[in-house]
Amino acid sequence: MKGRLPEQEPAGCFLCPDVEPRPLFEVWDRMFDVPGKFTFAECPSCGLKLLSNRPTVNALAAHYPEESYYAYGGVTGGRRGWLSATRQAWLRSKRAMTRGMPRLGAAFGADYALAASRPPGSVVEVGCGAGETLDTYKALGWKTVGVEVSAAARREAHRRGHTTHSIFEARNLPREGFDLVRMRHVLEHMADPLSALRTAWTVLRTGGTVAIDVPNFGGLLYRLFGAHFWQIDAPRHLYGFTPSTLARAMELAGFEGARVRTYSSGSGIGRCVALRLKDRKVPGFRSYRLASAGLAGRGFDAVLDGLLSPLARAVDLSGRGENLWVTARKTGNGE
Repeated sequence: MKGRLPEQEPAGCFLCPDVEPRPLFEVWDRMFDVPGKFTFAECPSCGLKLLSNRPTVNALAAHYPEESYYAYGGVTGGRRGWLSATRQAWLRSKRAMTRGMPRLGAAFGADYALAASRPPGSVVEVGCGAGETLDTYKALGWKTVGVEVSAAARREAHRRGHTTHSIFEARNLPREGFDLVRMRHVLEHMADPLSALRTAWTVLRTGGTVAIDVPNFGGLLYRLFGAHFWQIDAPRHLYGFTPSTLARAMELAGFEGARVRTYSSGSGIGRCVALRLKDRKVPGFRSYRLASAGLAGRGFDAVLDGLLSPLARAVDLSGRGENLWVTARKTGNGE
């Protein structure tokens, strides 16, 4: 990790602003090897995990290269439009096949189940990337809006037929204009998660739903692997949530009745093992780094998912899986 060190700024627990975070260990960018080390810390009061020294906004850009960061990826050229249209047709056929059978619909993924379980409405996805998740909603009749900071990814999402914005702020979106706010592995990237949740509350209609995925720092993988838990993903992940800290943040934002479950992947377990073996200088793992985009990374993940999926399911049965999936409703005006 050679090169100029990034500009950094201090950060604390947004749930307990008067409590000093307790340093746990040093972390760094294991995906792109951008120079810089950061302190992974924990709030001793509520248990929220965070980077207590994090890159400034300008310095963070180096950790999100548009040409290789996975959320901005996808096939290029003329094939892209053909694949998108084919996927839309496939999703529509799944809806016809699963109508009236919610359990079967759930087998096609959480977003498909969420979209197909209710009448089509309007959805805004925060951190929509190139728009792949929004494709699911659009194919099932939803009006789709995406928020994405990457200009290249935003252009691709727009080309797929989604309305796009660069900033998630209430002034850019209609007040009470959405039935669903989707935050898929984005809240942990935000410098001010509570503000983002409050914006979600503002733009939702009464009775609307917010659906959030984040890594689970109250789960078994973090407990077993600690600094080698791949979802630390410094410095892109600025915060690490547990079920209780995420529920508290959502409550402060005005949401009620949060429902929490966990889910895991075989590739997630494999990545944790690989990082530990790398740091122990085990032959064959010394050059390992977290893959972002490209065939090699996806192929490696596919193999791990196949080999370790039974173990991942066992972890989920314990209720302490790798990721949190949380939904909550806006039930009042909150004023």
